[in-house]
Amino acid sequence: MPRAFKFSDLNQLYNSASEVDRYVHSEQRSNVLLAFGEHYNRRFSRFWGRLRDNQQVVDSSNQRLRITKNHIYRATRTIINSILSQAPDVTVLPNNERETQDQKAAELHKAVWEDVKYKHKFWDKVRRWVEDFVIIGEVAVKVMWDPNKGDLLGYEAEVNENGEQAFDPEGNPIPSDRPIFSGDFIFERIMPFNLLRDPNSKEIYDSWLITRKMVDVRSLKRIYQNDQEKLSFIQPSTQDIYTVFEGSTGNFFQTKDQAMIKEFYFPKSADYPNGYYYISTDYGILEEGELPFGIFPIVISGWDEIQTTPRKRSIIKQLRPTQAEINRAASQIATHQITVGDTKLLVQNGTNVTQGGKLPGVRVMKYSGAKPEYFNGMAGEQYFQYLQDQIAELYQLAMIDKEEQQRPSGKMDPYAELFKSVKQKKKFMLYAQEFEHFLGEICKLTLSLAKQYYDDARIVPVIGRSEIINIPEFKTSNDIHTQIKVVPQAEDYETKIGKQITLQNAMQYMGSTMSRDDAGRILRAMPYTNNEEIFTDWTTDYDMVTNDILALDRGEMPKGNMYEDHKYAIKRLIHRMKQPDFQTLDPMIQRNYQAKVSEHEQMEAEQLQKLKQAQSEFIPATGPLVKSDIYVTDPENPDRTSRAKIPMDAMRWLIDKLESQGMKLSDLEKIQQGGQADIADQFLQQQQSLQGDGGQLSMSPTPRLGQ
Repeated sequence: MPRAFKFSDLNQLYNSASEVDRYVHSEQRSNVLLAFGEHYNRRFSRFWGRLRDNQQVVDSSNQRLRITKNHIYRATRTIINSILSQAPDVTVLPNNERETQDQKAAELHKAVWEDVKYKHKFWDKVRRWVEDFVIIGEVAVKVMWDPNKGDLLGYEAEVNENGEQAFDPEGNPIPSDRPIFSGDFIFERIMPFNLLRDPNSKEIYDSWLITRKMVDVRSLKRIYQNDQEKLSFIQPSTQDIYTVFEGSTGNFFQTKDQAMIKEFYFPKSADYPNGYYYISTDYGILEEGELPFGIFPIVISGWDEIQTTPRKRSIIKQLRPTQAEINRAASQIATHQITVGDTKLLVQNGTNVTQGGKLPGVRVMKYSGAKPEYFNGMAGEQYFQYLQDQIAELYQLAMIDKEEQQRPSGKMDPYAELFKSVKQKKKFMLYAQEFEHFLGEICKLTLSLAKQYYDDARIVPVIGRSEIINIPEFKTSNDIHTQIKVVPQAEDYETKIGKQITLQNAMQYMGSTMSRDDAGRILRAMPYTNNEEIFTDWTTDYDMVTNDILALDRGEMPKGNMYEDHKYAIKRLIHRMKQPDFQTLDPMIQRNYQAKVSEHEQMEAEQLQKLKQAQSEFIPATGPLVKSDIYVTDPENPDRTSRAKIPMDAMRWLIDKLESQGMKLSDLEKIQQGGQADIADQFLQQQQSLQGDGGQLSMSPTPRLGQ
């Protein structure tokens, strides 16, 4: 049994975890402010009113003008766009590409993953996760199955005092007000400054984690309305340390009628074989138990790793000093413009300057005494170069090239453009790969939960009705890491074009030697021609035989279909029987394979027998007579011979039959020797059975040659 924590123990864990990363959490909160220009969080100070109303902004040596030139916003947005432009994504591939079961498992898991991404609008979630990844420096997501989400299926039945189902006078169940939902996934975005870890951990992936969040008290009480003990634990938080952070103001505040929920998650260990979790408030424990199916629900990743600490840092940490210098230089320029910016007129004592006459477009001034002198104003030019150098340095630290790429003129080489695009992406490849690894962990976690919670009614619309027979390959497959693998896959335009060019060249140079089934599989893989409806005729035989092989490996015996391509099925089945692991299968499964091959051989032999019978059918005798080079006895003069006259339709019939027979024989030659021998035996047996039953293949009467 897991080692249980008391409520006081959980509070002690929470206090120690909140102290160890206090500095990191403070930096992460300030990163949010810096990225969006809130460098000075006192937004409603008198600074802006003083600029509008006062004639002298800086009126003493104790006052300073502070100007913000926020280049961190542009730098972080450029990095975010660079990562998103690579369309970070993951796909599911078979762990062993030669195993049919692994191939089908990868295909089904990929279909489920694509359906989850579409229903939960993953393109928007990925954008938000990338923003946390770059700006805050860490990204964390909790993936869980919520039975109270999804479609409304109905309402629970009401029960009587004895705990039995209640019925109305007509015998119908009485529904209650408790709804029943189909359930759905929850991808909860966790702010990294609300994620706590074990103070003694060296890797955050191996640490127990704590999440904290504010929940409305009324909503929480509605969940535990029938549990008086737990209702006493649900009260508004009254702690002196506020953890609610408002990014627009940069302040911490305590909201009314909200309670802080602390969730403790412990991974698998000797103390917790299946993991463990606690959900508590400031006053008591609401829920606890083993993790569902032993699956740890939190995935976390970060930007820059610092040795000896498990927490990650943002790129903003490197940009802070330079951004501060940019703000200081901008403030100095503004100060000079305000203090000595205007041009000034210098006069000696006794000099009098008055307004002169007015002429169109000319301003006349009169003076008496010494000639006035002019002092040109200053715009802070001495800081311009320093400011530009600091701006350039900031973008260099952010690894951003300010020079825009020029489009090539003239004829475009697609391979050169692809290579150029790859070179441009290498700059943030390290961080993009880290984020793709994060998406891969989310994909694995989601698919692991889907295997446990998805029923057949939910799976069939995702994988298609044609794959109903393969639902066991998804539900009863082995551990997700041993049968499939989740790998990064950037599905941006460059990747799709590269894949299209490669497969197009393969079709161009090898298409003439490919069978129709192989060509259909390549066309199905093309990103811009991946339409199942277009090439379904080319891949039907492949899908049918693959499903039969999977069923045979599960110990089932699929029914045969007379309309299948039997020679293709025989080739695929024999190939499966030649694989090394076939000998390790159950003897019953091996016998089923032999029986299935014999079934296809018999059906192929029946088709050859029908061809033989077709040769003895009525020969058409219509059409004009055509003389041939065959000499036969002249019916009018038996002592002489003449060229045979044959009806033209009979000649055409003979040519068609010879061509059809030749095609059948050539197809038979393509089958492996063992399969040819089996089909030949089936064919001879059918002929012998016909002769043994007294059946005689007879030729119908035909007109004599020359008549």
